Amino acid sequence: MIGDYDVENDDAGVGLNVKNNTIFATAVLCESFGLDPTSGEVDHFHHTSGTIFLHKQDWATTHDCPGAHIAKDKADMIAAVAALMSGGEHNPDTTGIVIGGQAPPPPPKPWNGKTTVAQLNLRKGPGVMNETMGSLPLGLVLIVSEEAKNGTDTWLRVKTPAGFIGWVAGKFVERTTE
Repeated sequence: MIGDYDVENDDAGVGLNVKNNTIFATAVLCESFGLDPTSGEVDHFHHTSGTIFLHKQDWATTHDCPGAHIAKDKADMIAAVAALMSGGEHNPDTTGIVIGGQAPPPPPKPWNGKTTVAQLNLRKGPGVMNETMGSLPLGLVLIVSEEAKNGTDTWLRVKTPAGFIGWVAGKFVERTTE
């Protein structure tokens, strides 16, 4: 987990995304290797054994890593990993999970946009390295359902009037009321 969660917020914004990504990745790894994320104990020497550790639990670590905010949420995070592995409840309309009683914000509502350039590439994913599915004409009205960042660029997941779904560079689409 990249960040200093002694000072950074792990319950909103980028910090919450990092935490949720960690939970999902941990669930995938535990599932793949057949590990029980809830196993763990402390022996009489105060050594921790089990599946999931924070860096700060390494006896050779001299600093609080990834930070007190994550340490406070460790039990909730492990419970979330276990819930994901067991097919626990989730909301298919969101990409986050509930930690500490805070639900992620709802996905944005779809909106209409119009292409501002001719031959705008419709791609399979958000970024120029993704395969092109074809090009769109100037002035085509699209339904925008999602936004994603790739570096500093914003990409839009769109549906064309013909029903094709793909990604376009956001700087070439303007909002419209059509």
